Amino acid sequence: MQILNELLDSITVGAPQMFEEVQVFPLFSSHGESAAPFLQLDEALTQGLAEITEVSDAGNVPQLTVVNKSPRDIIIYDGQQLIGAKQNRVVNITVVVAANSTLPIPVSCVEQGRWRYNSPGFASSDHFSYPSLRSSTHSDVTRSKESHGSSASDQSRVWRDISAKAVRLEVVSDTMSMSDIYESQTPDREVLNVAFKVEENQIGYMAFIKGGFAGSDLFTSAEVCRGKMEKLLRGYYLDSRDHGVSFDKVEIAEILREVRTADHREFDTVGKGRERRFDAPHVQGSWKEVDGLIPHMAILPKV
Repeated sequence: MQILNELLDSITVGAPQMFEEVQVFPLFSSHGESAAPFLQLDEALTQGLAEITEVSDAGNVPQLTVVNKSPRDIIIYDGQQLIGAKQNRVVNITVVVAANSTLPIPVSCVEQGRWRYNSPGFASSDHFSYPSLRSSTHSDVTRSKESHGSSASDQSRVWRDISAKAVRLEVVSDTMSMSDIYESQTPDREVLNVAFKVEENQIGYMAFIKGGFAGSDLFTSAEVCRGKMEKLLRGYYLDSRDHGVSFDKVEIAEILREVRTADHREFDTVGKGRERRFDAPHVQGSWKEVDGLIPHMAILPKV
């Protein structure tokens, strides 16, 4: 826990940035930025250093195969959406894929109405799971780890959530795809880029929707944070448009206090590193420790 306490002790909170009903507080580390030894998935896919495919020609909904052709470890974040192959998926937990290795990873389907190939493999998309879905999936994965040691989500619950959101936002999708909801509801990327700027030494953020705590991520550097923020912010904006979604009001100081005092339990993980998860009165979350570094920590609303 010393490594976590050192991270939390180093955090300072910046002035909020606003866009409509989304408020984001930048998080800085007094330790400065850590050199990130991990290759980001988007970069690896662009350079042809990674491939993500169905586990077989027949496919298996809750699992995909990642091939890392790089001499560096590749990191994939929980909630990150992968598009293509037989149906779009989101990743259930943050995974570090060792250099020059092949690894099956746990995923959830976010496109219920398609089970046919539209490409041989997967690409990274422009967004993550929206925060309300990410929170419920995180909770379900924790329960799966507790009960039978897996990283499975409640797939039926994921489909129900996406279907209900599409109805509330009046989105028609032939394949009940989360991507179709995003495409019909979120603003152009430049609008969010102007409203929310990642600052020097910013390693994370805390986001609030209509005053309620909606989520937080901590990364290793401003470069990594900047690369993920645009995709994450699209989700916060999407939930802000949905009258069926609300988040409890919790002060930042209380969130950090609950994270610090929670029981952080270690579970078997997928790929490299150690995985710890926690539950507190208002928040839940998880963090990965790999080679003496925390490459990612997620703090999410309690479901």
